[in-house]
Amino acid sequence: MPRPRILLLLATLGTLLALFWWQANRYGDNSLEWFMQRHGLSAASIAYGPAGAEPARLAIGTGPEAVMPYYSLSKPLTAATLLAQVEAETMRLDDRFAGASLRQLLQHTGGWDAAEAGDPVADRDGGPPCIALPVPPRQFAAGTRYAYSNTGYCLLGAALEQATGLSYEDAVRASFPEADEMEYDGLFGPAGGWSGTAAAYHRFASRPIAPAVTGDPFPRPGDTPYGLGWGVAEDGTLSHFGWLTTRNHFAGALRSGDYVAVALFEGVPGDPERAKRELREVLLALRASPPD
Repeated sequence: MPRPRILLLLATLGTLLALFWWQANRYGDNSLEWFMQRHGLSAASIAYGPAGAEPARLAIGTGPEAVMPYYSLSKPLTAATLLAQVEAETMRLDDRFAGASLRQLLQHTGGWDAAEAGDPVADRDGGPPCIALPVPPRQFAAGTRYAYSNTGYCLLGAALEQATGLSYEDAVRASFPEADEMEYDGLFGPAGGWSGTAAAYHRFASRPIAPAVTGDPFPRPGDTPYGLGWGVAEDGTLSHFGWLTTRNHFAGALRSGDYVAVALFEGVPGDPERAKRELREVLLALRASPPD
């Protein structure tokens, strides 16, 4: 390569490194702005603060009351509704449905592995509600290992309908008034069909957590173990994240002690698994950074 081209390449690399350093020092490694830039997210609506209190709101590129999809943040709603029925003794975690126990369906150990067989819930643009989809063949025996499963959560919705005599949507709304502030789409149903504001989800996630949620989390290889509807970290922090690679939104929520944070984004990270690990730290850092 001619010397002038080498010098130009080195100068360009130097400029990029300087820009990277400037951005990192401008915003800080755990800042929301830096997180969004790093993952190509164009807008954010966030609610955070103590459980049970009116949350602080933070918005970038949109309004604080923006309605966005929750996607898999719908799973804690489904799990909490089922656990309310367990508390009312109309359902039991050891009850079986579609060849698995309700506990196994809640913990993604029901037998379906989308990495091996595709995702019959998420991999579609239309069709019947996910509750009405036929039960697909299993890839492993129920209870023997973990594999994240939208199918399992749609089956939980069907189990709720059978036990309560209500539609799944009505069962959720009857259990949690916060759901009246949310919208529901049966396409992704109990696995990912809810949407709303960050503040509405903050109010839901502020509710007391049933002891069963964190009692016996099933190991999730390489990540936070999964309890009944939430990921459960070693320090007891609960978290969940949601996205569809074919849609344009990303969401995350966590609860650490009495602190709750919910973030809804426009855009999908190129590496969602990395983004969700980093978002945990971003949301925890907000606890020490109240808005102006």
